[in-house]
Amino acid sequence: MTPGPINHFGIHIDEDEALAERFPQAAVRARLYRLEDDGAADLAHRKRAAKDSIATRRELIRRIQDRQAGLTGHEPMPQEQADRFIAGHLEAIRKLEEAKPEIGPAVNIIAPMTRRVAREDRRRARKSKAKTDKQT
Repeated sequence: MTPGPINHFGIHIDEDEALAERFPQAAVRARLYRLEDDGAADLAHRKRAAKDSIATRRELIRRIQDRQAGLTGHEPMPQEQADRFIAGHLEAIRKLEEAKPEIGPAVNIIAPMTRRVAREDRRRARKSKAKTDKQT
């Protein structure tokens, strides 16, 4: 399956554009080139899910604190309840932070994916160079 034009967080990417300079992380380029195999895709998905969950929980803590400070249109909740919610979110964040190293990359998954990304980078660089040479 060849990748078509896509948007990555609002950044337009052409079908055969070489992405090595714009996206230095191989894992991001693998997703954009659609080269992730099941192992690498699962690993990347779990890492993104953990990161997103931590960010979401931090945002929820901020919202609870804003509500307690009277910065929102809602009435403050009882302080004991707010403290329990915040403590629960902090505990979940701590567990997610502890689990991050376990989600870390395994060489037998990452090395082949990195080689595929490097091969795709070279292919796209040659293709764009040939296209530029034809125009001149």
